[in-house]
Amino acid sequence: MVSYMRTIFLTAWIVFTSSDGSAAFAPASVSNWSQCPSRDKHGTSHAYRKEDDDATAMTTDRKTFVANGVATIIGVVGSTALAPPTLAITTTSPPPTTVNADVVVRTTLAALNRKSTTPVEVLSGLRSTHRSAPYAKSGNAVVTGGNTGIGLETVKILACAGMNVILCSRNVGKGLDARDTLPEELRSQVSVQKLDLADMQSVRDATNDILKNPFVAKGGLKGGGIDLIVNNAGVIDKKGDKQYSAQGLELTFAINHVGHHMLTRDLLPSVNQGGRVTTVSSLAHGFANVEKAVTGANGYAGSKLCNILFAKSLQDRLDSIGRSDVKSVSLHPGVIATSIFDNTAGLWPLVALSPDRDTEQGASTASLCSLADNEIICGGEFYSNCAVTKPSDAAIDARGELRERVWALTETTIAAKGFTLPATLA
Repeated sequence: MVSYMRTIFLTAWIVFTSSDGSAAFAPASVSNWSQCPSRDKHGTSHAYRKEDDDATAMTTDRKTFVANGVATIIGVVGSTALAPPTLAITTTSPPPTTVNADVVVRTTLAALNRKSTTPVEVLSGLRSTHRSAPYAKSGNAVVTGGNTGIGLETVKILACAGMNVILCSRNVGKGLDARDTLPEELRSQVSVQKLDLADMQSVRDATNDILKNPFVAKGGLKGGGIDLIVNNAGVIDKKGDKQYSAQGLELTFAINHVGHHMLTRDLLPSVNQGGRVTTVSSLAHGFANVEKAVTGANGYAGSKLCNILFAKSLQDRLDSIGRSDVKSVSLHPGVIATSIFDNTAGLWPLVALSPDRDTEQGASTASLCSLADNEIICGGEFYSNCAVTKPSDAAIDARGELRERVWALTETTIAAKGFTLPATLA
């Protein structure tokens, strides 16, 4: 009860101190696995129509949000995460041939739409329904922040699936220690790479190293290249004076958004046909002051909004150059008590007292977004609990204006700091 009251107080405090006087969204999952939401020629999603969602308002007043939105944002009040069952990963069986095959697929995958789902269950579900991405058994992945928390759990399940994984960590020693915690049979599939997302020079150096990595340059059953980029690393606003990156950007914005934008742009020309970019965001994006967020001045919530807008904008651009085979998605992993909450400012530490799932469960949605095939993954969409989920109005960005502003700002900022991005997207 004490933790519930703290959670309610935290959410109320954030909402009542937001500058625009409103809280964004009470998301509703879309569990239609047979097809993706339609998108027009400009890449605008038509998944969310007003007549489809009369029961859930996209923007609520503060009192309504505090009363009804706490469980959605924080995910703990009135619910308790179930302990996940221990499962062996399902091996591939012959494809279903009955007329009910589609029902089996939809039922199996819809069952993953819960907080207690584990990465092992995701992989088993994808294998049993023959919905794993073609690269899942032998491709090459790059995971940022892979030495701890849900990043390490993501590395583990990707390696378990059969992928070669480049584990990126700011501290190489910690990365190597993390690799040593993996089952011995998986360690040879994991390479550790130094990457400091707060320093553009480190991002560029890491890019050059990754492209020379034996997995990418000449290794792997697919002959090299990159199949998956998981933009996972992140920080929350820290105590004390405002901190800045090596290039003078606000630190949270630099790490959570700009560093990942630059890394993805640097690596995209080497992404294979049918590749994937998975970006970890958060439902906390709904607390962002939109105007501040799109200028890089709104801390954690703003950076998480930028993550979603980046994922959408990237998909728009991929579609426009005929590379719709590459899917870009973003996701909310859940509320997990990891080291991201260490030394955080304001009331953020209270959130860590009320997690809605454990670290392993927190990697489930990233696992689905990274390992499912293009029949399942909807480019440009936002996922939570292993299903397409409605984000805030600003994140939906129906007219595409916000994501264009964020993309332009980021590219201009990187160029102004003396770093040239690839001339072609992919």
